[in-house]
Amino acid sequence: MAVIAVLTYDVDDADVYKTYVPGSLGTIIPSIQKHGGAPIFSGPADTREGGAKTMHVGIKFPDADAFDAWLAEPDYAEAKAIRLSCTSNYHTFVIDALG
Repeated sequence: MAVIAVLTYDVDDADVYKTYVPGSLGTIIPSIQKHGGAPIFSGPADTREGGAKTMHVGIKFPDADAFDAWLAEPDYAEAKAIRLSCTSNYHTFVIDALG
């Protein structure tokens, strides 16, 4: 079943984060596509209720195994390390896609 992977986090160091987005998009997007994924949203949220993180990313994958494979993808490892070094309060989860 297709899933939507959701990553939410706070950006703590904007200068370092710029090396991740947009700096690493040339690596990130192909690594997602390699596992059948397609980005569907990325950016800050216009919060209506509760406290929102700084960034929210949604990526559709064919299934949860494809998402897990992307998280472990060697081609994504360097970019992922950048993201983890300049963010905090991150949550990563998958939700079954409808339809």
